[in-house]
Amino acid sequence: MNATMFGANRRSTGRTIDIQWAPWLVGLFAALCPLTSDLCPSLAADDGKPPVDGLFITVAHPLRSDGFNHIKYLTEWLRNQRKGWELKIVYDFNPDDAPRNPVDGAGDYGTCRDLARYLLDLQDVTTIAFVHNEVTGHNILPVLACREIVMSKKAKLGNGLGKLAKSLEDDEKVFYERIIRERSYVPAIVLKMIDKNMDVLEGTKAGSAYYIDKSLEAQETQKGFVPKFNGPVLPKGTTAIYDSVQAFNFGLCKVQLESRLEVKEAYSLPARSLREPLQGTPNAWLIKVTGQVDKALYEKLEPKVKSVIRNNGANLIILQLECDGGETEVAYRLAEFFRNLKDDNGENSVMTVAYVTKGARNTATSIALGCTQIVMDKDAVLGAYERILQTPEKYEKYADHVRIPLEELAEKQGYPPLLIRGMLDKKINIHQVALKNKAFERRLMDSDELALDQKKASPKWTPLRKLKESGQLLSLTSRQAKELDLVVDIFAGNPGEANEWLKGIYGLEKIHDTPSGWRETLANYLCSPVLSYFLVILGITGLILEMKIPGFGLPGVVAAICFVLYFWAHSQMHHNLTMLAVLLFILGVILIIIEVFLVPGLGITGVSGVILIIVSLGLVTLVKKPETTYEWVEFGKTLTILSLSLMGSVAGALTVAHYLPNIPWANRLVLTPPGDRLEVLEEEANRFESNAALLGAIGEAATVLRPAGKARFGDQYLDVIAEGSYVPAGARLQVIEIEGNRIVVKEV
Repeated sequence: MNATMFGANRRSTGRTIDIQWAPWLVGLFAALCPLTSDLCPSLAADDGKPPVDGLFITVAHPLRSDGFNHIKYLTEWLRNQRKGWELKIVYDFNPDDAPRNPVDGAGDYGTCRDLARYLLDLQDVTTIAFVHNEVTGHNILPVLACREIVMSKKAKLGNGLGKLAKSLEDDEKVFYERIIRERSYVPAIVLKMIDKNMDVLEGTKAGSAYYIDKSLEAQETQKGFVPKFNGPVLPKGTTAIYDSVQAFNFGLCKVQLESRLEVKEAYSLPARSLREPLQGTPNAWLIKVTGQVDKALYEKLEPKVKSVIRNNGANLIILQLECDGGETEVAYRLAEFFRNLKDDNGENSVMTVAYVTKGARNTATSIALGCTQIVMDKDAVLGAYERILQTPEKYEKYADHVRIPLEELAEKQGYPPLLIRGMLDKKINIHQVALKNKAFERRLMDSDELALDQKKASPKWTPLRKLKESGQLLSLTSRQAKELDLVVDIFAGNPGEANEWLKGIYGLEKIHDTPSGWRETLANYLCSPVLSYFLVILGITGLILEMKIPGFGLPGVVAAICFVLYFWAHSQMHHNLTMLAVLLFILGVILIIIEVFLVPGLGITGVSGVILIIVSLGLVTLVKKPETTYEWVEFGKTLTILSLSLMGSVAGALTVAHYLPNIPWANRLVLTPPGDRLEVLEEEANRFESNAALLGAIGEAATVLRPAGKARFGDQYLDVIAEGSYVPAGARLQVIEIEGNRIVVKEV
């Protein structure tokens, strides 16, 4: 990767230092905060210490050559970009908090050894292994090769043989011994993880606890080892696997921590270290996010982002956030979508930058938390959830429902969850405190936690300032967000200059825009909730009128247009389920036609048709199969609204069908049946005992025959069936066949 692509040396008096920036770090140190001891002491230029930077790198499982190459690439990338800096890289062996056991036997020894050897050879990096579940087999090699090991309460490390019954080869054992020497582990403790036939004795050496292989007791005694005479502390029969307490006591684990966030804070790493950097040459695309954050926005935004990644190879997405309000659940879904965004192959992460404009509020903050980095306009704010939780009823009902998932998201992204809680909880106070004797180590506390610390005989923390008072929701200005390490940089120019500023910050030659084409604009307009349901109501009304009033024609055309627009618009937004929805809709219409014209009164076909139509109209709105409770509830709401629309359409259509013949201008479109006189004549015709005398009689069509209708023979009006498919009203007819009450005529 060419670092010069991401911006030349930038200088701002008193604010930045000259350096070639990497893509995901560009401008972070240059503009994140003034280089003063009270805001960024770890980077202060006058303390004589090099600035600190770091990175969390996921160790794939099972570890193969491509996984090793990815780890090496990211490590070398950071080393090249931060020459002269103090670097700390955390290798996360359980990123999904799942066990890392060998797939087959002891696992891929070759690749694990290669990674371990690479880590041993790194001299300018503090390598840290983070283990927060079980790691066994040869996966323990790269863990042991790191300079420091951090374990969680439920972590376990050991059993290097995995499922293998035999011992290791000599050359494999030699490499373990190399790790022991270079990392100064107690030999017996490490070798017991790969040797089930070893008895480990506990004792002291040079006044400290020490452990040896019982078979070497004589030699170790001569070197000053004093055994405890209480039997082996680790008896033979099984290979050792250590929990965090044992690993700490045996000198393997340095500290016990539970999350990436705790590790970040313990090693004074910046928040950005939790998010993997951009990989490859930057291909940046700008996407504007406007309006309310609702389902329609999600359905528009997700396919657009995937499209620029799939079709244009985008690996850097800049979201210009100009949105606020809407649905907090949708905002959280978008945040998770951007946090887990991958390239089209699902291999490499796609970097996302949230540009928070002054028009962005509340739900825009939720989306920004899921992005790789955040930049802000000088007049923008993070938070401002008052508009969503404006009434006491809404606050009591929704505050915790919104807060909990956002706190979890913030922790995953390396932001203090307490800040998010403050944005959604009026009750808490938030204080910024510093560690006594280490003023550069700072954190946020609520009043209860601070009070407990201050009651101690020797308080650990010194209060610095109160960030939030109780009784109000927290909103952070751009300056405050920058001081708290939430944002990369602040834009202070005119809105029209934002693109050039972003290009300068990230060293980009070009930022591609994604303008909305006419199809997308039209589809987005038609998919809006109001117009979408209007199309459904108008379409269903048209279908009913077409069936209710023969010869009308116009309602059928209108219905067809409405449903074509409805299905087309939603297919433009998300086409995965469109074909299924269309087929179900067609089947539903067919079942209703069968119920109306072929088997009236059966019931089951009509009900099934109605259900299929409702389901199809709802199905086409889905992005994917509902999985969460929220998604099922939303789908249920959609079906409910569509059902109510259907009921309203039926009522409206029946009303129109009843009054339409009496409307002066509209009754011309409807074939009006004969009046009272015709009804009298029909009654007289029904009294005829035989129609045989009509054979060969000449008359005229009183109505259109399609092919059935009414014909007039003298003073009589009779039900007839035309020989052809269509005979216009007024045509001259002749009776050609009589079979019971069935009279067949032809046009003459």
